[in-house]
Amino acid sequence: MFIEVGLAEIQKSESLSHPQVVILKEKGGNRTFPIFIGYYEASALEMSVSGYVSSRPLTHDLIFNILDACNLQLTQVLVDDLRGNTFIGKLVIMNSAEEEFLVDTRPSDAIVLATRIKAPIFVNEDVLNIASHPPEEEEGKWSQDCLLYTSDAADDLLCVDLGGRRIIKKKNDIHVRDPHNTLDTVVTLRPI
Repeated sequence: MFIEVGLAEIQKSESLSHPQVVILKEKGGNRTFPIFIGYYEASALEMSVSGYVSSRPLTHDLIFNILDACNLQLTQVLVDDLRGNTFIGKLVIMNSAEEEFLVDTRPSDAIVLATRIKAPIFVNEDVLNIASHPPEEEEGKWSQDCLLYTSDAADDLLCVDLGGRRIIKKKNDIHVRDPHNTLDTVVTLRPI
């Protein structure tokens, strides 16, 4: 079974040595989970969310240009598996005969594409159960020993030091606590 999620937050550091993080949140629920992505994917996602349009096609624009030229449509994005510390994603593409095809992708690229055209993002419930943070009322009873990466981040690391950053909820927005002032840019969206 798949659960619909939405983009809740982008944590983007201008330093390539700091992790870039996307927080996805269950629609109609409380579960959230982080996906660690590459710097360039975080930048593309930030541009997509802000509505920035380049004068020339960027990589993700090129993908849509190819889909359009082939009369194909991106209908949804799936995060359907977790292998080791790596999330696995799929693009659901539909042709003019309304046949659907699955295309393997990194979730970071899939999220950029989905955000660009407001396509829904779905996560396999088993993956969500493994990777999600519990509702706030259970927060004190739960800890996460290992943080999860997408294939564009370092797969050989089991844990990562976020420099003291901690995700907290405050006044219906999701914010980031950054006591060491190491986080350069935070894009904050309303929770779903």
